[in-house]
Amino acid sequence: MMKALTVWSTIFLSIGATACRNKIEVEESTTDTQVLDLDQDGYDNTEDCDDFDANVNPDSIEFCDGIDNNCDGQVDEGVSTLYYRDFDGDGFGDDDETIQACNAPSEYIIIGNDCDDSNADSFPGAPERCDEQDNDCDGEIDEGLLDGLYLDVDGDGYGDPAEPINDCADDLTRFADNPLDCDDGNPAVHFDAIEICDEIDNDCDGAVDEPGSGAQIWYADADGDGYGDPLVTSYACELPMGFIDNADDCDDSNDAQHPFADELCNLEDDDCDGFIDEEAIDPNTFYLDADSDGFGDSDFTTVSCTQPIGYVFNDLDCNDAISAISPNAPEICNQTDNNCNGVLDDNAVGAATYYADVDGDGYGDPTSFVESCSPVTGHVLNALDCNDQDPNQNPLSVEVCNSQDDNCNGDIDETAVDALVWYVDADGDGFGSLNTWTTACTEPPGYVDNVLDCNDGDALHNPDTPEICNDMDDNCNNQIDEGVALSQWYFDDDGDGFGDPWVVVESCSQPAGMIADNQDC
Repeated sequence: MMKALTVWSTIFLSIGATACRNKIEVEESTTDTQVLDLDQDGYDNTEDCDDFDANVNPDSIEFCDGIDNNCDGQVDEGVSTLYYRDFDGDGFGDDDETIQACNAPSEYIIIGNDCDDSNADSFPGAPERCDEQDNDCDGEIDEGLLDGLYLDVDGDGYGDPAEPINDCADDLTRFADNPLDCDDGNPAVHFDAIEICDEIDNDCDGAVDEPGSGAQIWYADADGDGYGDPLVTSYACELPMGFIDNADDCDDSNDAQHPFADELCNLEDDDCDGFIDEEAIDPNTFYLDADSDGFGDSDFTTVSCTQPIGYVFNDLDCNDAISAISPNAPEICNQTDNNCNGVLDDNAVGAATYYADVDGDGYGDPTSFVESCSPVTGHVLNALDCNDQDPNQNPLSVEVCNSQDDNCNGDIDETAVDALVWYVDADGDGFGSLNTWTTACTEPPGYVDNVLDCNDGDALHNPDTPEICNDMDDNCNNQIDEGVALSQWYFDDDGDGFGDPWVVVESCSQPAGMIADNQDC
């Protein structure tokens, strides 16, 4: 402790000396405004925190000497060491009692992590003792010291695995050093006991009344056929329900499979002799497939449970020497029954489609056709006829006005050679205009069969309209105001309201510059 005080006294004296020099410098600076660099370190007294020591200035390296060497206002920053107090002297310090210093003070060390600095027996790595203390500072108390001891209530020297010791204060004479007892209430039951036939696991091996105890091995007979399953056994002193004393069954889930059962074609060992389907009572008949097309020849057969190589289940081939002839083969035009249906070249690949030509116009009916490898009487190779009952209706016929599709193009009476010309009647007065016309077999809406209208924008101008005095050709006869009463008008050149009797015009309406009075002299 005295050593620590000596260190700190040295630090405080050094700091005091520096403060005194700074005070002198301040006082001198107050009385004398001169800027000086007394220690010649390149920093004047306005920058240097100790202008009497050339080793103290802003560019100096900080040393652990209790002086602010680099003039940053801190002493020994970054160069001092953190020390931990080791009160119990076990080589590990208390993390809650630390100090920064250049040298280790008395009772301080550089290693911490002591969980109890008042107990020299407690530190990281110390041996754990049965004292209800965390001796090794791992956060656990008395761990591992009680391992391997188990309560032995029945005193047979074997402990109960469900009752491990958990307290150092327990009476250790009541515990065994093993967990080998499966019934700690019965001293006759433990790991080294002799198994006897009493329906108890005497030797604690997980099995009851196993061989050697006087018990017998029995075999499950789940299917009740009188034969046991060698894989499902039970040791018991007496026959358990559902078990039997033999292990002769090869499938204990099927009561039809057991020794002396009939062998069937089912890929199973029905009679449990180790062979499958041998001398079965229900074999299959297979047919030779010499051409390997998947279809057999009814003349060559064999009987077996499994399909022999080169044989198939069916006898549908009509020619087992040619693989291109079978029920799955395509029929082709070759005068051969390729698909074995008993008919030659029916719907054959390569056959042409022939369409019926009932009316003999050279064009076939698309709804009536046959497939054939050769021409068919009364049939053609096209399906262009739209009415095979009328030779005048086909793609080469001329369209006429008859409400029929003569040329088979899907339209009726279009561009018929005997179509009429119709003229537009825009004003709906029953008279057409030559300006717009069309052809059609029947009168289209808005059209008429004449061109007598002289003004198709006015329904009051047509041949049926009476002429009136309006300077217009009302009745479309190329004359204006004909047949209507005219008035006489006289020229009034001087505008005095009296016309010249010698200059006269007859008109329905008064012409400009003319009047009805002729009294001007």
